[in-house]
Amino acid sequence: MALHRLLTRSLAAALLAASLGPIAYAQPAGVAVEYHHARFDHYFVTAFPDEIALLDSGGFDGDWKRTGESFPVWLLPPASTVPTCRFFTEAFAPKSSHFYTPYGFECEALKRGPTWTYEGVAFNLRLPEASGACAPGTSALYRLYNNDAGGAPNHRYTASRQVFEQMLAAGWSPEGLLPDYAFACIPSDPVSTDAAGIWVGSTDADAIVYGIVLPEEAFWLLYTVPGSNLIGGFVHGRGSFAGGSFAAADARDHGFVPPREGIAAAVSGTYVAGGTLRGRIATGAGSTAFGSDYQSNSRAPFDLDAASGKYTGMIATAKSSYRPATATVDGVGAIAGYAAGCTFVGMLRPRADFNVADVTVRFGGGTCDYATETVSGVVTYDAADHALYAVATTAGGESGFALIGVKP
Repeated sequence: MALHRLLTRSLAAALLAASLGPIAYAQPAGVAVEYHHARFDHYFVTAFPDEIALLDSGGFDGDWKRTGESFPVWLLPPASTVPTCRFFTEAFAPKSSHFYTPYGFECEALKRGPTWTYEGVAFNLRLPEASGACAPGTSALYRLYNNDAGGAPNHRYTASRQVFEQMLAAGWSPEGLLPDYAFACIPSDPVSTDAAGIWVGSTDADAIVYGIVLPEEAFWLLYTVPGSNLIGGFVHGRGSFAGGSFAAADARDHGFVPPREGIAAAVSGTYVAGGTLRGRIATGAGSTAFGSDYQSNSRAPFDLDAASGKYTGMIATAKSSYRPATATVDGVGAIAGYAAGCTFVGMLRPRADFNVADVTVRFGGGTCDYATETVSGVVTYDAADHALYAVATTAGGESGFALIGVKP
């Protein structure tokens, strides 16, 4: 069961049954990221999130730097793809190199030889047709060889025809099928190269983290009370997400357990588009590291028809923690609810290209923590568990609000 489902059920009706821990979500597609070692003039690509995180954090003395190039690959093997063997050699020390091939004859020949060590399957590719063309829905991946320049072999893999031509001009040799030198075929509709998505994982303090990063680079990071499923609060801000790194210096951390109005927070880290989001949240009280995995339904449209209905659950505010609540969402996105004498109404505006809806909620005074203020934020809906949850802030961002509920 997904972490956010357990999280929602905990707040809505305490339907808890299992101990929780981080879950790795297998993705059908991913991104192979390219690095360059300037001193060796060697290139390296990897689609493994742990390797990407290591290199991005300065592993191996910080010698490997992103080139800014990447290409999509299949991580799970759909029909018509073949596994791509990965090999490594240190036979040319101090230089080393990796080699990738989706061709069985190359893979078996290198396995039998003494120079290259087989490391397993790196990802999946399709082979070109006999004509050298890539099938509809795929595009060409090129492989070039440095002709042992500098005394050690190295290959570069690129989906960019411009890069391919540049490497030819630099004296590298093409390795692919004529007439266009396609070496293999990759998805022609690449996975997103940005950090937008829904992310689920955990912190180093044993808390669950549920993140929403919007295409416009606003983000919401919900976290639980350490060791439990109860939402402890959320961090909200707008950051800079580019080239696999992100930073937000002016975020705010809003607490529910105990209630705490927004305090200044800084968030920074790295991401692999469609793969992992890792970072650190720092406030005046300390810092927490987190790691999370991309959810494959992130880019689906928000389904308002499915989300319509009556919910039972709770609201939480940074002023007074949790209260039992009921709420109703209708077919045009209007939301109305009640919690301990406080009424509220609002509107959901579904996004067509992202699995969230924007939401505004206005309170009705009386016992409401925010009197008649309006809060704005986002809503997600879990169709499997009929669960809705919204997170929002007041107009100036000083205080936070959440609504969590399930329907029959």
